[in-house]
Amino acid sequence: MTFRILIFLASWALAATAAASSTEPRVDLFPSQSWNSLRMMLTAQDGGLPAQPDSADLPTTVATETKAETALPLPFQAVGVWVEAGQRVAVLERQGQTFLLCQRCRIGTALRPGAPLMDGYQFKELAPKSAVLLDPQGRKLNIDLALPAQ
Repeated sequence: MTFRILIFLASWALAATAAASSTEPRVDLFPSQSWNSLRMMLTAQDGGLPAQPDSADLPTTVATETKAETALPLPFQAVGVWVEAGQRVAVLERQGQTFLLCQRCRIGTALRPGAPLMDGYQFKELAPKSAVLLDPQGRKLNIDLALPAQ
């Protein structure tokens, strides 16, 4: 008897769902759009399209790829900053080695301006927001000391 009641209730619910879905219009929450429809919407909202830049002003794909290939990753990574006896100390890391940098602190293992780090890099100064290094060719390299929030 219980089994028959369950079957009746299931078939009744299925019939009610089918009847409700046939009377209600379906709404597509994520309709597909073309670029032309977006262009028409922009024209209607702003009263016109923004001026298109000249193709001569646009960088070419080749130039963009070349620039991306020449961008080198930073050789050192900032992993910490703290204040010791009123002096700011920055902590840089490279290939598993840790370097403490400060302007005038009394920490025995800390490097001061002019000290070599590794692979020809030299510590120049601690700027307010970065550690300034010189690469082997003598070019300035700023390592941002703003650490990401954890």
